[in-house]
Amino acid sequence: MSTLDVNDIKDFSIAPDTQLASFTLVTKYAGDLGIRIPVAGLKALRDPSGSKAPKPLPQAQPPVPLATKPGELSVALTTKWLAAADPKRGVVLVVSNPGAPTQTGFVLKLKDARELAAALIKQTDAIETGAPSTQS
Repeated sequence: MSTLDVNDIKDFSIAPDTQLASFTLVTKYAGDLGIRIPVAGLKALRDPSGSKAPKPLPQAQPPVPLATKPGELSVALTTKWLAAADPKRGVVLVVSNPGAPTQTGFVLKLKDARELAAALIKQTDAIETGAPSTQS
């Protein structure tokens, strides 16, 4: 078996629909190598030097009943999230609880993604400072 020295790992992402982890290994002599492995296979890549094993992911909340009447809103606590850019389509993908039975997602146009990011920061700041919150 031949070995290859890796200088860095970049472009890490997890595809929620296939549960495949994708990343690029940056090497000095062989160029960049694209890798795709099942998410479960990431455990084999952890540090074997005796360091603590990664903490298990929190369990997702049970599915929330869907709103059935106009004006109702279904909400669930997100224990993990994922955001990924899709430059080809010019959108940003946001996934709540990726890989869980309760995963949900949506895409935003770039302008809307920026507005959502600003609103999230504004609302978080309001909670941290105790300032009255206003709808964004």
